[in-house]
Amino acid sequence: MIELTKRYIIVIFNSTYANIIENSKLYQAQIDAYHAVQNYYEQFPEFKKREVLVVMPTGSGKTGLMSILPFANCKGKVLLITPGKVVRRTVFDEFDTVFNPQNSFLYKYNVVLKSDRLPKALLYQGFKKGSEQEKLVKFFFYQCQECIMHCL
Repeated sequence: MIELTKRYIIVIFNSTYANIIENSKLYQAQIDAYHAVQNYYEQFPEFKKREVLVVMPTGSGKTGLMSILPFANCKGKVLLITPGKVVRRTVFDEFDTVFNPQNSFLYKYNVVLKSDRLPKALLYQGFKKGSEQEKLVKFFFYQCQECIMHCL
């Protein structure tokens, strides 16, 4: 089982340096969208206006953008819902900082420079009662304050 403290999870997005603005490995469209969302959050800080829709063409870096957006202004858990199993697997492969951190988007593209500061991701697809996966899911759902999560 992965050892994480509640305190570590609470502060991860707010206290981790994210190399986004000057990152030459990111597409300009990702940086521009990140700025647009960050500006929106600053302009409308009320909770009732937290929903944001970003439309980008195929191949412009939407999955990478999903990885970096929590660093814009995230103060809680992040739930990412994908439309199907194939997309879910593809997206999770880019987010998997628990079992395959070296292949995660944040690590490969030098967004988070210290591997111990990567936010933890979890792919939820249902687990057997009493399994290690169930324990990990319960940890993420009930104890973490800031986690990137992927569900059906």
